[in-house]
Amino acid sequence: MPYNSATDLLQREGYGVVHNQFINKMAMYCETRHSILVAIQANRHAPALWVKQKTYTYQEMTDMALSLSDYWHSQGVQRVAILSVRDLAAYSAIWASYLDGMTYIPLNARATTEQIQETLIATQCDSIMVDAQQLSRLSSLLETCIDRLHIYALPDVDMEPLRQQYPQHTFHTVQITEQDVELLVAKYHLDNEHEYAYIMQTSGSTGKPKRIAVSYSNLHSYISQIDKLFPLNAQDRVGQYSDLTFDLSVHDIFYSLISGACLYVVPELAKLSPAEFIRHHQLTVWLSVPTVIELALQRQTLTPHSLPSLRLSFFCGQALLHDLAEQWQQATQQPVINLYGPTECTIAITYHRFVAHSGMASVPIGRAFEEECLAIINEQGELMRFESAPEGYRGELLLSGKQLVKGYLNDPLNTQSAFFQHEGRIWYRSGDIVTKSNGVLIHLGRRDHQVKIAGQRVELEEIETVVRRVTQAHSVAIVPWPLSESGYASGTVAFVDTHTQWQPDLWLNQCKQNLNPAFVPKRWYAIEQLPRNANGKTDIKALQQQLASQTYETSH
Repeated sequence: MPYNSATDLLQREGYGVVHNQFINKMAMYCETRHSILVAIQANRHAPALWVKQKTYTYQEMTDMALSLSDYWHSQGVQRVAILSVRDLAAYSAIWASYLDGMTYIPLNARATTEQIQETLIATQCDSIMVDAQQLSRLSSLLETCIDRLHIYALPDVDMEPLRQQYPQHTFHTVQITEQDVELLVAKYHLDNEHEYAYIMQTSGSTGKPKRIAVSYSNLHSYISQIDKLFPLNAQDRVGQYSDLTFDLSVHDIFYSLISGACLYVVPELAKLSPAEFIRHHQLTVWLSVPTVIELALQRQTLTPHSLPSLRLSFFCGQALLHDLAEQWQQATQQPVINLYGPTECTIAITYHRFVAHSGMASVPIGRAFEEECLAIINEQGELMRFESAPEGYRGELLLSGKQLVKGYLNDPLNTQSAFFQHEGRIWYRSGDIVTKSNGVLIHLGRRDHQVKIAGQRVELEEIETVVRRVTQAHSVAIVPWPLSESGYASGTVAFVDTHTQWQPDLWLNQCKQNLNPAFVPKRWYAIEQLPRNANGKTDIKALQQQLASQTYETSH
């Protein structure tokens, strides 16, 4: 029988008032961590993870996680990099890292060997967890890496050929033994809130990656708030769509953990048909970028009442357009939540429940979680807290609170440019332009997505909203083009998916009626599918590269 809290578990197990002192003592540590440990312990026989056609219980995941963490502890491992594309090895390593208070670093398996080496050096990590599918990728890394690496794997991975080929590195096959789940709460109540839980990597505007070290305090603050607002239960089935290098994956993993729910890892091929996967596995909770809605519409798998099992849907990582949210809600008949937040603020920091027929082009990003703070700084440098800002106040969004990291890892220059102190608080410059409307935040676009055309500044998302409306297309991208030698755009072009009835002359005329003439796309291109980056977002740079190489023939 699942339990929803530490008190519930102890009372039902017959401990009663005698253990009140124990509960109070545990409150000195992190209540969120304690709740996660209780959920694992209470739901030991329930399914915890579905990955690659197999289901693993909380007991089985605990066996793997504690076997790994005990072994790593004996080896003095404090940080572990994960070279695995959402395999059992990855999730067992993340569990192990969490239970032992370590730091995990997801590696991008699609990155070059040099990029992976750079990540290991920058994060001061020499331990790697690997799965069987990444052995060839690992081999190229071992061949070029001068420093000794320590490689770890589960028993199903044959590392003997690599051990013989690269004797300068060490290889460890970790044997899995049965663990006593009853000891979780008593043994693993760590006081490690200021230690790093994970390190994520984002690409900077200069192309040089920025590394973001998220503490256990940051992580627990987020999980506590999202669980308080939208509580799950042990019967829930949570979809896991995002790559582990994208921090939305952290939401999926720990949001399901704290409730004793089961995490369903969407296979790579099924990512092209997410709605079909949701129906087949009767998922109840979902989080992804809004691109997923476009994919479902393109494949004609999203119709009213077509996703009846979903009771809660979250979208994050991109602007959520009103018409896309409405079609998803018609399919689920349940709440759709728009989340917003950069990686620097631990997954998400604001939320908004979608309301149909609001008349807005995109769904508001809403208001902050209870313990987080928002402010807006306008072009004149005037900073106002969100609560006191008047209606229509516009500027760059500033973020602060318990979820905000301390800065970029070993990168004082970028830290200084993005973080600053004001009135006793540390604030982060989000780079997002917002306005306050009807008491909530409206996302207007990125500061670095603003382009000047004919001396006038415009947000690319403003143009995209008009183009999407006049074309009725599921997928649209507005690209600054052509670019001058100094990188400035003198105009824009539009990419529209080929599933749309092609009427560029009509679109052009309608755009002229709704946009400043200088902002109307000069060219229209048909594209079967927009290129996406690893996080599922439209890859604007890839489209610019295609334009530069003249891959696309102009359609107007």
